This record gives sequence, structure tokens and C-alpha cells, in this order.
Amino acid sequence: MGGYLMDSPDRAREGLGFADFGYALVSGEIAIAGTGAELLENPEVGRLFLGG
Repeated sequence: MGGYLMDSPDRAREGLGFADFGYALVSGEIAIAGTGAELLENPEVGRLFLGG
């Protein structure tokens, strides 16, 4: 089982691609959590971390 803590947009898409579960941090707090696939599809994650 692989996890990914997303605290920076650098390589976030790659990290979420292999993660079983991930967390998106905003100001040091967990803002969004889910499977890597869920986070990649989440528009809020895209806006905050993936440049979209």
C-alpha cells in the first residue's frame, strides 16, 4: 500500500498516479483526502495543485 502526502504541486500527478491513498494539505491542514484516483479526478485538487 502506497501513500502520498501532497504538500506541493511538484510531481503531484505522478505521486497520485501510484498512491493508494493521498492527502492534500492547505496551510498545513488536511483539506482533501482520498484514493490517488479520486484525488486526480477531483476538480478542487486540480485547481489547487495540478494547475488546472
